[in-house]
Amino acid sequence: MVESRLAAGTDPILARLGPAGFLRQSQMNVGEGDTVIVTGYWVAAGDGEVLVATQVAEQGKTVQLREGWGRPAW
Repeated sequence: MVESRLAAGTDPILARLGPAGFLRQSQMNVGEGDTVIVTGYWVAAGDGEVLVATQVAEQGKTVQLREGWGRPAW
């Protein structure tokens, strides 16, 4: 499972994207410093919260990772 720290305001956000293989197959190649738009929902995890991504967009490419209610696309 690929997780990424996103800079949003003053506090970083931990976002859970999806399996590395699914992201490669979708040709979503996000790297450090890239600007992305992540849509998702919050869940409790460990000692805080994590953003479970339903959709990620970068440079005009959008990948649907999960349905709005959380069902994975893979």
